[in-house]
Amino acid sequence: WTNVKDFRLAIFNRWGVMVFSTDNPSVCWDGNYKGISQPGGTYVYFLKAITACGPIDQKAYVVLFR
Repeated sequence: WTNVKDFRLAIFNRWGVMVFSTDNPSVCWDGNYKGISQPGGTYVYFLKAITACGPIDQKAYVVLFR
């Protein structure tokens, strides 16, 4: 992503525990939490950013396959 401002990404497990967060669009979640590999399943993410195409305020799901 280029020209991204106010980037915030948070990923939560099914119990509502935040397993990942970043304000850097170049940093990706590797599927670990506190150094422990997380189980495969569905995780909720919240993404807020301002891009060249306009603001993004999104809640969706990501599936982690193991």
